[in-house]
Amino acid sequence: MQDKKPEIFLKYIEVILNNSKFETESMSFIGLIFQYLTSHKAISLVDDLIKKKLLDLFIRNCIQTKIAAPKHSLEQVKPMLKYLNHGDFQEIFPDIKKGLLRNPETILQGRVLC
Repeated sequence: MQDKKPEIFLKYIEVILNNSKFETESMSFIGLIFQYLTSHKAISLVDDLIKKKLLDLFIRNCIQTKIAAPKHSLEQVKPMLKYLNHGDFQEIFPDIKKGLLRNPETILQGRVLC
């Protein structure tokens, strides 16, 4: 993977976002992609639109879910969550509050792992 250009990972993100069949499993891949981009100082390739789509995927699969997301998916999404800014957090905070009211055990599990 060392010889790959970081831009190729944007294509990987696009494939993940367009694949609705395995969304929960995709969260692990997103974490790996963010780890790679961070280590190669190429995180700036992820623009606001891509970050918003990835956050929507995270909300759908880890916050607004009736069943708990797999622990490995929650652990792997940490690198992406490190890049949340104040505006991003303000956007997802209402969803987190709703999730806490509906399924607190699911949200709290995610909070403990992340």
